[in-house]
Amino acid sequence: MSAHDAAYELTLVARRFAAAFSSFAARSTQGAPGARIRFATASRVLGEHAQLFAALVPESVLLAPVRAAAAVALLPAGATPVAELGALDQVLADLQARATPVADPALQRAAARARADLADLVAAVGSLEESPRGR
Repeated sequence: MSAHDAAYELTLVARRFAAAFSSFAARSTQGAPGARIRFATASRVLGEHAQLFAALVPESVLLAPVRAAAAVALLPAGATPVAELGALDQVLADLQARATPVADPALQRAAARARADLADLVAAVGSLEESPRGR
């Protein structure tokens, strides 16, 4: 992946994780205690990944316009928490498909770790969508 592509894609991924972090943090202030704990935990994990992907963004004055273009990262409007997590997983799957293990090992490791965490979060948060009381 070129530095240009990496700057754009990784900024986009970092911003999407940051948006999910904010969304889940907002959800952690409402509902039953069990739901609040799960959303707070999920928010923390999403925030860690936002920071990790932001740290992988190539820094260069020449890439500043590329990073700015990727600054608007949207999650599906009105999506359920599981749909938000699914959208993040799809973005990471696409990114992994474009990255190579030899040239982009840090990206591959970060994406693999994030996708594993997303699978765990889907299981934890998905059970809340099935239960009206949030356990």
